[in-house]
Amino acid sequence: MRLLLSGYYGFGNTGDEAILDALISGLRARVPDVELHVLSASPAATAAEHDVEAANRWSLWEQFCEIRAADLLIQGGGGIFQDTSSKLSAMYYLNQLIIARMVRTQFMICAQGVGPLRSSYLRGNVVRNFSRACLVTVRDAAAAEDLQSWGLRDPEPIVTADPVMLLEPAAPETVEEILASLELARGNYVAVALRTWAGAEGAYEAIVEWLSGLDRPVLLLPFQYEGDVEIAREIQSRLEPGAARVPPRQYRPREVMGIIKAADEVLAMRLHALIMACAVGTTAAGLSYDPKVNAFCHRSGQAVMDLRLFEQGAAEDLMAAARNARERVAERRQELMEQASKTFDLVAGLCAGIAEE
Repeated sequence: MRLLLSGYYGFGNTGDEAILDALISGLRARVPDVELHVLSASPAATAAEHDVEAANRWSLWEQFCEIRAADLLIQGGGGIFQDTSSKLSAMYYLNQLIIARMVRTQFMICAQGVGPLRSSYLRGNVVRNFSRACLVTVRDAAAAEDLQSWGLRDPEPIVTADPVMLLEPAAPETVEEILASLELARGNYVAVALRTWAGAEGAYEAIVEWLSGLDRPVLLLPFQYEGDVEIAREIQSRLEPGAARVPPRQYRPREVMGIIKAADEVLAMRLHALIMACAVGTTAAGLSYDPKVNAFCHRSGQAVMDLRLFEQGAAEDLMAAARNARERVAERRQELMEQASKTFDLVAGLCAGIAEE
């Protein structure tokens, strides 16, 4: 069974690379004799990291050949159908579905967080193409509701969960080596995962004020290193010398997950920092800049606050809510893991059906 995976892969974004890692692990465990191919912005690195065949996602010809040769195109997960930053992302992935229809390759939508999509043109095209999928799974109820409100009736979108809920952290000895290099001790630091966002200046001020009053060291953890390290270093420069660490390089997804597991608490704008924290049982609070952060926190039971409220000095209130939510999150963790596993059950059944055709 030759499966082609397409998402925001090869760009060095920890969240998306974690999705890819989790998908590869889950598919190898569930689909017999699977042959995995990936469309990547860094095909050589992806191939070496995961022992898969990888093609250049920027080459239309390579995309065409890979889609035509696949038994099944698996598109997602992540939030690849959105127009918050640009319409080009959604158009890029829609084009893949159009190619799949042209060459009669079956395709599925995998654990995607659809939206926000403000363009009626894009909404119509998403529904038109998703209606030709053999399976549509989404990572939250809001995405399913949006698709149905835009007109998707068949196949009915199935709510599962982000596959990163099933990812295993790096080995404890690997994590200990990283922590030692950062002069951190397990269970005695706060991990903070921020991103640059227009209008978040007030929230950054509040973060600096809160971190300045902590009696524990801080790890400012970039998730997309080149994009996030600037804000991390800016926050670090405004704290007392030695109070905060910024990693010198991008860590692998499983290493990041191990670092989050070893942290005392997590404060994050980055969605997958919150997903990882939920999966490994670390107390976490979300800073919401996008509906996807709210959606996951509400589903997982994690505390969450809008950036505009946080900048009013409510950091302690948010972290107190995160600590009070521990039991609730623990109860929902198992449900989310079961829902993530359901994605792989559905894909395995789909592949078995294709193999019989």
